[in-house]
Amino acid sequence: MDSEDELELEALELQEKFGLAANPAARARSSGFLLSLTIGIGGQSSSHLRPHLLQRLSTILHKLAPLSTSPALRLTAGDQAYLSTLGLSKPALSLVWMAGPICGVVLQPYFGMCSDRCRSSWGRRRPFIFFGALAAISSLLCLASAERLAYDVARVLGLSGRDSDVKTMAATSAVLSVAALNIAIQPLQGGMRALIVDTVPPHQQQTANAWAGAVTSTTNVMCYLLSSVDVTRWLGGLGDSRFTVLCVATSLLLAVTVGVTCTAAQESSCKVPVEHEEETERTSNIAETIRRLCCSFPRLPRQVRSVLKVQFFSWMGWFPFLYYITTYIGDLWLQVDTAAADLHSRDSTGTSPSEKATQVGSAGLIVFSLVSLMAGTAVPSLMAYARQASRGSGYYEAWYRSPRRVWITTQLLFASCMFATLLVSSLWHIYLLVGLSGISWGITIWAPHAIISSEISEPGRYGDAEDCERRPGIVVGLHNAAIAGPQIVAAVGCSLLFRILEGTSGDSVGWTLRVGGLSMLVASWLSLGIRE
Repeated sequence: MDSEDELELEALELQEKFGLAANPAARARSSGFLLSLTIGIGGQSSSHLRPHLLQRLSTILHKLAPLSTSPALRLTAGDQAYLSTLGLSKPALSLVWMAGPICGVVLQPYFGMCSDRCRSSWGRRRPFIFFGALAAISSLLCLASAERLAYDVARVLGLSGRDSDVKTMAATSAVLSVAALNIAIQPLQGGMRALIVDTVPPHQQQTANAWAGAVTSTTNVMCYLLSSVDVTRWLGGLGDSRFTVLCVATSLLLAVTVGVTCTAAQESSCKVPVEHEEETERTSNIAETIRRLCCSFPRLPRQVRSVLKVQFFSWMGWFPFLYYITTYIGDLWLQVDTAAADLHSRDSTGTSPSEKATQVGSAGLIVFSLVSLMAGTAVPSLMAYARQASRGSGYYEAWYRSPRRVWITTQLLFASCMFATLLVSSLWHIYLLVGLSGISWGITIWAPHAIISSEISEPGRYGDAEDCERRPGIVVGLHNAAIAGPQIVAAVGCSLLFRILEGTSGDSVGWTLRVGGLSMLVASWLSLGIRE
């Protein structure tokens, strides 16, 4: 047996010992396979509703003050301008997003542990991906039909003449659908990421995660563009309103992409190691499972723990940007555009200044998503090419071979952009800063995933203890908790900062961005602890 065979056999033995994929192959995967494997991540990301969906949802909740904060449960970045139509103040805006992150902190690690112990003939991940997608699609369709369902139920119950009751039922249906969507996304998202570790060989983990980042960015661009056009003109057959059309289109996209991924990733039924079988018997109840998850973090490989610490502060920096940048751009436009002085006036097209400010803010998100797509595609590709073309050992050679160094550089870039908001005096200045931030975002959705996947797919790489926690489902779930947890902290922090600055500063949103820049500096400092 030659040395290559011995190394392959040793790798397979280690993978079996740590409960990794039964066939993470030594052979390289094709680009077509990697695209098929990761395309479901793009479909999953499209289930985050976009601004124009929220505008329609706000009509469902019109005049329902007790329930008016609930639609924000699962809606993503850039929706603040539309949330404002529900009568929410800036302090409240940062608090109504907590349900989504809480699900990410608690449920995704739990589903990850369950998938690691799954012995289905479908494989370990695909049952969770399939049923998560099914639940997400059902939630989206129920959300699209909230008003219609409410009127049908009211007619059956003889309440059709009581508009207040009908509106309450419609609002309740919408809120429950969004809550269900929050839960459904967790096994789907975690299963997709764990599937990459299971089915891609170690030397291609960076490439696979680069594909995942590019697919996610492409989906974001598509969502922003679809939200800015009259989709009923082109896709009117899917529904009678923009809200319905986008929900149905998202459901179809999710079904197709997840179907492609599940077909491409031919998992085999994996035998659970003996020690994990014993653990399954001990953790048959939820309380014991949660306790086991809490004990898993200290047992993670050092490299993974370092990345999770960085992610905590990194996402405290990203939260204000992702959730308030459209508001900031719109407010800046209103300040510098003298024609917008009268907020009740309308231009020749009938658009009010506040509506125009929303459009201007949304345009900034399109710039951000386009730049992040280009950066997330170009940088990993250039790094892969450079690694093949050069074998030097100098500083620059080490830089372009290292996701860690690229990540640190873009973190510093993002922090600089946030501090530079003190100097902006025009709309084009802030568009430039938003575009540069898109470079950092393109790397953020790739580099940490690539580092973690490479680490857990190569047991013993850094000489960690043999009992380190390396099961992909748990590691991916805890990574998501490290992303979702700081969003809760940042939401509370933003709310407090808004309250402190309320009435004393006209730039409260700008100061949240700058505090986010400080958090990103801490993240870049912690990144120095990540090994090459």
